[in-house]
Amino acid sequence: MQKYIISGAAGTGKTTLINAIDNEVETMPEASRQVIMHEQLTGGEGMPWKDVERFSQLVFQKTITQLQSYFGASFCDRSLIDTVAYLKFQNKSIPEPLLSFPYQKFYHKVVFFALPWEKIYITDLQRPESFSYQKSLSNVLKETYLEYGFELIYLPFDSVENRMNFVFDKVCMPMKIK
Repeated sequence: MQKYIISGAAGTGKTTLINAIDNEVETMPEASRQVIMHEQLTGGEGMPWKDVERFSQLVFQKTITQLQSYFGASFCDRSLIDTVAYLKFQNKSIPEPLLSFPYQKFYHKVVFFALPWEKIYITDLQRPESFSYQKSLSNVLKETYLEYGFELIYLPFDSVENRMNFVFDKVCMPMKIK
């Protein structure tokens, strides 16, 4: 089952939206935040602001496991395209597994994209970068999704409930089917 991606730079409300959607339909959580938290807990360097190549390998492995475990999920918080964008953003080469990955097999062509939203942006231990950094990253994310043939639908700057209704309206999915 192809998953609808909810993407965008950090701090744009993606995970809050995914958590609300998860109350209605099955979703796949964000692999990158799980990787960052594990690396921080174990003293690893696999974070995008430290060792983006290690981070990318770990996210790839975690995402492959999730794609097998969350087969029936309708939505996912980010995708492997985000990993490609993070590498591009830091001028790193893209590993072969990411270049040859069958994205269209796992991900729906439509991507819901959250633009940087300064009003809600906060930093935390897994998101230490500035808002201006996130704006620059957002541009690379958009370019990368378009380069890989995805169609972007921009999420409105609105409440979580209205964002969720916007997404469900776009995919013609009734609420409360979980």
